[in-house]
Amino acid sequence: MREWSFIVNNQVVDTIDQQGRTKEAFYWIVLDKVYELTKQYGASVGVYSRSRDEYSYV
Repeated sequence: MREWSFIVNNQVVDTIDQQGRTKEAFYWIVLDKVYELTKQYGASVGVYSRSRDEYSYV
């Protein structure tokens, strides 16, 4: 299962998984979540993909 964690100020603030959604639909959900958290915390949001073992800042 594809699971992504959202990190703000070195803390995981939320985690979501794909739950059968298409890859394209899931990416839109991830982008929406990043926008929401950036607005809420006023800081950069790190996104960690557990299935890919990949981390990036948005």
